[in-house]
Amino acid sequence: MKDGQIIIIEQEAKIVRTVFERYIAGETLKGIADSLVEKGIEYYTGCTNWNKTTIMRMIENKKYIGDKGYPLILDLSVFEQANEIKNGKSFEMEEQSPAILQLKKIVYCRQCGEKIVRRSKWKNREKWYCANGCKIDRYTDDKIIFQALMSLNKSIVDDPAIIEVSIEQSNYSRTQEILRYTNEIRRMTEAKEPSFQSIKRLILECANLKFQACNENKSDSYGSFLIEKSMELAKKQEIDEDYLKACVEKILIEKDGSISTIYINGKELCYKGG
Repeated sequence: MKDGQIIIIEQEAKIVRTVFERYIAGETLKGIADSLVEKGIEYYTGCTNWNKTTIMRMIENKKYIGDKGYPLILDLSVFEQANEIKNGKSFEMEEQSPAILQLKKIVYCRQCGEKIVRRSKWKNREKWYCANGCKIDRYTDDKIIFQALMSLNKSIVDDPAIIEVSIEQSNYSRTQEILRYTNEIRRMTEAKEPSFQSIKRLILECANLKFQACNENKSDSYGSFLIEKSMELAKKQEIDEDYLKACVEKILIEKDGSISTIYINGKELCYKGG
């Protein structure tokens, strides 16, 4: 309330709109609730205990469309579509392929880092859009994303060197704690009456610390694997769930609509499209 008037807190209204968009796009009540809990978004002051019941109450809340004098923060069509889905009266939910389901886990907005959400039945054509409201200049659908992945794959097959990551990195970095353990082991072994049991324990703990300080060289580990998978994909000409899980770490939609793919070895390639 401000000056006797009900006003919109835009930051909270944005969360409401996002919840409705994600629900219409096919996410479950529990899935939406879990993501809000994970981000630490408050349901009310000091409470982040979202669950599927709180999300369902939001979907049913007519105050968002101006009921009882409240200011409007949702289009009526959005509210009605969400409630039709909840009540089972709308179109049958599209049966999505395993590849589409995997895409929904790994496609993000380059501008804000939020998930890119897929809405089906958008004027009879699905659409991928930023859940945070970032504008994307080019309309993005399933076909465009798969086209980008196939085009990048062809580039890898034509020139395997482009998937290589030329990063000079040390696979091991000694920490201060490791140095302290090493010095303590040396001191104990040089003692007149060393305690072999204590030294053994320190050696094992130091070895564990050294293992944790090792870095995986993804370029060496996954480079040849990616090239092999790219060759296989070039033959079957179809992106499937297995390929996405095995080879693609993340897909980023740029503001201009271009699509960048980050592969499991850390290499990023960009598809500008036509």
